[in-house]
Amino acid sequence: MLDSVDLKNISTDKTILVFLMNLLMLVSPGILWIFYFSPEFFKELDIVKLLVLSSSFSFPVVILFGFLRALKYQKLNDILYLFTTGNAYSCEITFIALSLSYFLNLALKTTILFVIIFSIFTVINYYIEFFFKDLKEKLYTLRRS
Repeated sequence: MLDSVDLKNISTDKTILVFLMNLLMLVSPGILWIFYFSPEFFKELDIVKLLVLSSSFSFPVVILFGFLRALKYQKLNDILYLFTTGNAYSCEITFIALSLSYFLNLALKTTILFVIIFSIFTVINYYIEFFFKDLKEKLYTLRRS
């Protein structure tokens, strides 16, 4: 997972690869959403409009989960970590939602609702982990003394 990798130690050769990976992870969920739910609209768009529109679908989720992950591991000043982890969670949520939508023949509104509910539960989980971590450590130190 991304926790064990120190992203700052990536060599200059691989920096372009990491940038392209992040760009691909930013636009791919949106492209899949557009293609799956509106193939006609997908065919009408030129490449620049498609990339801008698809990244606008993913960007709020990327920022939310990247921020939560960076907050949890105290890496708020590391932009590369924020975007890489946010992109990973954004892709995960989107691909799970689209897979369920495809296999269960769900409508667009139901799929978006699923993504929102999954995101809310993930935010609650991070909130509980982050704020109750200190309580857990205090209880552990009290028990040892």
